[in-house]
Amino acid sequence: KNGHAMTPENTYTHPTQHSRACRICLRAAHKKWEGTPSGIRKRKELDLKDLGWTLERFDALSAAQDGHCALCGEVEIGRWGTLHADHDHDTNQPRELLCSSCNSGLGMFRDNSALLILAAQYLRKYGK
Repeated sequence: KNGHAMTPENTYTHPTQHSRACRICLRAAHKKWEGTPSGIRKRKELDLKDLGWTLERFDALSAAQDGHCALCGEVEIGRWGTLHADHDHDTNQPRELLCSSCNSGLGMFRDNSALLILAAQYLRKYGK
């Protein structure tokens, strides 16, 4: 259709519908779809599922937090134009929504509250 050769290496055959399509055209169409509101929402839903979240839980908590980080209270635009879904890395249980700085900070301290207390004491030692 777009001048791409329908070679065996470049042809995708749907496993159940037995339709054929050019892989290059399929990738281009998928990339275009990912930029649409429905594509962005679907990507968000899949990413949240990996973190033990549902889209409904995310939306409800986002409304309840009014766009503010549960830790520092700042408003931030993240990957999806919203805050980040925090979760316990050991149990995969969802927690709350955090800005990228707080989310990354907890991750860097390996969700270890004792280490965070030591870090706070260290900062106080130097007047911060």
